Amino acid sequence: MVLNSCDFLSVTPSEYATIIASIESIYNKDFNCTSCVNRYSKRSDYGEMNSKMRTLKGCFTTKSPKSHKIEDVNFTTCVGNIARPDIGIRLLDIRKNMERGILPFVGGFMDQPSKIVEVMDIVDSLIIQRQNKELEDEKRRSKRR
Repeated sequence: MVLNSCDFLSVTPSEYATIIASIESIYNKDFNCTSCVNRYSKRSDYGEMNSKMRTLKGCFTTKSPKSHKIEDVNFTTCVGNIARPDIGIRLLDIRKNMERGILPFVGGFMDQPSKIVEVMDIVDSLIIQRQNKELEDEKRRSKRR
């Protein structure tokens, strides 16, 4: 099931975009600023290549030549500009704890704020989609062998 930002009551579109960008930046090093900027660091033409790549991805502008689509959101700037990796890591920690039965707030599941439940639904959806994509990629690679 693909979740859309309009499916939620308390998560704003801006929060939704930040959540999906934050999770994506953890798994996709193209949107992790540190990894991205250092990609060409060993090349003699580092400055030129880095500048070209960052211009193409939209690191410095609000409208990049190439848009990046995650879920139902089109990012017109680099996803890394919106991502908050610290939030993404914390959300993944909360998800892992919830799978173990450790809830983020006192009480049972029904006592959890609706917003955290909605956010975890978004995170679950992203993780499941990522796992499905990895399985499909693995099947394709195994067929090639």
